[in-house]
Amino acid sequence: SVVKALSPDELRTAAELLEKNSAKFSANPQLAEARLKKALENKDTVNVGYVEGQISGVAIRDPTHGWEVYASNPLQVPALTEASEDLMASFWRNGYLVFPGLLADEAQSLKEKLDLMMQTAGKESTADWNAVNGGAAFVLAVNDKGDTVPGRIMKVQAAALASPCILEVLGCQMIVERVRELYGFLGLEVPQHVDVFGTKFFPMWPGGVSVNWHQDCHYFGTASPKIISCGVYLEDTDQENGCLQVVPGSHTRDFDHVPGSGVHAQGEWAAPGAADEVVDVVVPAGSVVLFNSRLLHGARRNQHGSRTRYSLFGHYVPSELNFGWRGTDFSH
Repeated sequence: SVVKALSPDELRTAAELLEKNSAKFSANPQLAEARLKKALENKDTVNVGYVEGQISGVAIRDPTHGWEVYASNPLQVPALTEASEDLMASFWRNGYLVFPGLLADEAQSLKEKLDLMMQTAGKESTADWNAVNGGAAFVLAVNDKGDTVPGRIMKVQAAALASPCILEVLGCQMIVERVRELYGFLGLEVPQHVDVFGTKFFPMWPGGVSVNWHQDCHYFGTASPKIISCGVYLEDTDQENGCLQVVPGSHTRDFDHVPGSGVHAQGEWAAPGAADEVVDVVVPAGSVVLFNSRLLHGARRNQHGSRTRYSLFGHYVPSELNFGWRGTDFSH
């Protein structure tokens, strides 16, 4: 591939790419050409990427708002932006972004509120890992033989229905504004309203597990790029107490999922390929991880003798997206 500055005589061809890759431009074709003309008049950086002589990407750098990228080939984005370290290019290329300590000030108080929530767990626990009962479900952990462990909770499904603090966290502006930025960077129309669904809480007890390798989209019945997953880590998290693991770039691929067994009997899981790079995401308390719902990820087992690993998860989606899985309608 080749990247060059946009020349005026190629403006119409570049505008056609914008019209194909963005809803806001396809709805009004004249807007794409006007956007490029304005960028050239302002002397903003406008890069055009070519593959086999055909334009396959356009990137506009506004001094105030950063890169605005439209590309038919995600792997070309770092070249278009001329900055491989750029956070947004990293999200496109790797499928995830880490914001260390973003909610550090709130982490301890949130942990205390979740401890209060867990006091009701004994009365409402279930062995069904995919429980959908109209309320929060406290899912029991299993041992190495796949048998449930009475009184030991592996996760809280629909956790926002058990404690209002979870929606307060996932709805806070520090996270939501970053989510909206990601929509814009991916060439998608920034939704006027972003919903959160599929909230979960993992206490990850010493010796316990949370999830094995999987793609979130498997459980949603859609591979839409409009779903952005979020993990909030309320404690220092490392290899010892069960940190997140990811396979960078795996959001561009499909993985088969099969029912788990043993300690991972509570779910359906995939597996990285032999050549895949596995990255441990080690973060301090209050960190936020945003990732493409197609990213292959999992978590280490908590091998520490006394430390827990409290984490919250939710998924952001435009309110107009309709989707569902195995009889459960996730639509707004």
